[in-house]
Parts: sequence; C-alpha cells; structure tokens
Amino acid sequence: MKYTLLLVLAILISSCKYQTTFNQLKSLESSKIGVESIASQELNADNQKKLRVYFTSIKDITYKFMTNSKMQKYTHKKFMRFFQDSMCEDILVDESTYRTIMEKCSVSGFYICSEEVKSYLEILKEVKKLFKSNELKKITSNKRCESKLKKLGVINE
Repeated sequence: MKYTLLLVLAILISSCKYQTTFNQLKSLESSKIGVESIASQELNADNQKKLRVYFTSIKDITYKFMTNSKMQKYTHKKFMRFFQDSMCEDILVDESTYRTIMEKCSVSGFYICSEEVKSYLEILKEVKKLFKSNELKKITSNKRCESKLKKLGVINE
C-alpha cells in the first residue's frame, strides 16, 4: 500500500511538473485576441504592454521548451494525445496581423516595440526544429494551421 501510494504520488508530480508552462501556452489565446485588436488601433502604452505580454510569453515558453530536454521528452510522449487541431489557430498571430503590427512598430526608421515582437518569426522557426516529423504532420494536417504557418514562413513545403 505504501509503495502504491508513493508510485501514484510520483506519477502525479511528474505529470504536473510542466503544468505551469502548459497553462502559459493556453493563456496565449486571450493574449492573442488583445494583440489582434491592436492591428486596428493606435499603438499606445497599453497596446505596447499587450504586445510585450503576448510576444514575451511566446519567447519564454519557447526558451523553456528548447532548454529543457525532459520537457521535450514529456511533450513528445504526450503530443498526440494532447495536441488539439485548434491550438495553432488559437494561439498564433497570423501573417497579416503580424505585418500590420510590425509596420506600427517602425516609426520614422526607429523600432519602438519590444524585441520579442521583432523575433517572433525566428522563434517559431526554432520551435519547429524541435518537433518530430509525425508531430509536424499532425500540426499541418489542419489546413488552416498549415496555411498560417506557410504564410508566416515557418514551413515551406
């Protein structure tokens, strides 16, 4: 009984270990909505903050994933079960919105937004390298996601 309890506890702890990062990933959906609204608004201090929150979250999640081999292993193990077709649509800003935001961030030759905004495409390309081929197939099996990733230049197949 004692060993069973310890085994169950160990399983629960290991499955919750990356829950904070996965919750951060899910919270990108609401941040993305705020970023999309900026495309039709002026770039004020509040909008700058929304951009920074969204793009910094993307960068932070990516950094955690790229630097933590155990997290990568866990993600690869659970990917097929937990990946939802709508994730790409729900959390990634599309190319036209991104281009509009980048135009707003460049004023008279000066870049006024956070650096994370500028590095968005490079970050997505780096993340793509970490996925296995069957995982990329699953991601691109959703035609809207595949189209979004192609337009962003993340995939070119």
